[in-house]
Amino acid sequence: MTAQKQTDEFYMRRCLALAEKALGKVSPNPMVGCVIVRDGTIVAEGFHTAYGNLHAEAEALKSCGDVSGATMYVNLEPCAHEGKRQTTPCSPKVVASNISRLVVGAEDPIASHAGGIAAARAAGIEVKVGVLRDECVRLNSGFYNYASTSSPYVIAKVASSVDGRIALASGESKWVTNESSRRHARKLRQWADVLITGAGTVVADNPRLTSRLGDAKDPTVAIVDSALITPSDAALFDATREVIVFTVDDANPHKQRTLEERGAEVLRMGAGRVDLQKMIAELGRRKMTCAMLEAGHLCGQFLSKKLAHELHLYIAPKVLGPNGVGWSADGSLDASLTLKESCHFSGDVLHKYWVNGTAAWRDNT
Repeated sequence: MTAQKQTDEFYMRRCLALAEKALGKVSPNPMVGCVIVRDGTIVAEGFHTAYGNLHAEAEALKSCGDVSGATMYVNLEPCAHEGKRQTTPCSPKVVASNISRLVVGAEDPIASHAGGIAAARAAGIEVKVGVLRDECVRLNSGFYNYASTSSPYVIAKVASSVDGRIALASGESKWVTNESSRRHARKLRQWADVLITGAGTVVADNPRLTSRLGDAKDPTVAIVDSALITPSDAALFDATREVIVFTVDDANPHKQRTLEERGAEVLRMGAGRVDLQKMIAELGRRKMTCAMLEAGHLCGQFLSKKLAHELHLYIAPKVLGPNGVGWSADGSLDASLTLKESCHFSGDVLHKYWVNGTAAWRDNT
C-alpha cells in the first residue's frame, strides 16, 4: 500500500466518523462527512447535521477561507441537485473553491442528484473515486436501497439462546441477552426510521422501543397486528413518536378506535394476515429508508419473503431447552445467508449476516 493510499484512507475514515454523528437525524438524506486537507493538515471539516441543513461540503467550506490547491475528501459524491431550503447544489461550490483534488468514497446512486464528479473533472480538478467504497456504501445502506427499490433497508434483530430460543415455554423472554448486547442494539435503533415489531412481542414484553441514547429521536413504531391485540396501555404509546398498527381488512372496528384514541394510525392491509410486502411498500411511500425488525416470530417470515436485508443474531451463552420458543417458529426459514462480521459483548456473540439476493447493489461488494 502506497503512502498516498494510506493518507486517502485515513481522511476518508475521518469523513465516515463525521458523517455518523448525524445518525438518525438526516433521513431520507444520506449521512455525509467532508474533510479539507492542505499540506498534510486538516483545514476544515463538516458534516450534514440534519435534514434540511447545509450539506457536508458547504458546511466545511463555510468554516474556512482560501482552500485553493487543497484536497477535499467526501464519502459521497457532491450533489448537483437543488434540495431542501439551504441545500443548493454542492458541486458548484466545490468547483468554485479552487481545490486541486477531490477524493470521493462512493458515487451517488440517484442519477438526478449525481454530477459532482463529472463537474469537478470538467473544471480540471483531479478526482479519485472509490476510496473505502464498501464502508461508504454500508454507512448509507438505507439511502442506497431506497434509491434502488423505493423501500426501506431492513435489519432483522434476534436475541437468542445458543439453542435458538428467544423465550421460555411460558413465553418469558426478559432478558435473553446481557446489558452490553442490549445497549448495542439500542444504538442500532438510532439508525432506523422505523422499528417493526409484532403484537405478540408488545403483549409479552411491553417494550418501550425507544433509543434511550442522548438526544436521539425515537423512531416510528410499526406493529404487525392481525387480531388487534395491542393493548391500549402499552408502554410504547408513552413516547412522543408516530405509532402505526398494520392489521387485516376485517379487523374489529371497536379495537381500532381504541388504539386510535391513543394516537395510533391503524392501516388495514391484507386478508387473514397482514400483507408484509404491502406494509414495507407503505413505509417506503412515507420515505422511511431504514427499518429495524424486533420481533422474533416475524423474522422467519421476513427472511423467507426476502423482505429483510440483514440478520443481526445476538446469541447468549444460555440453553432454554427444547420446549422454549424458537425465533423462526412463525415462518419457514428459507433464506441464504452470508456471514459478514462477528463480535463479542461480555460473553454474548453477535453474528451479522447478509440475506443473499435482497440487494443487488450490495451483494456484489
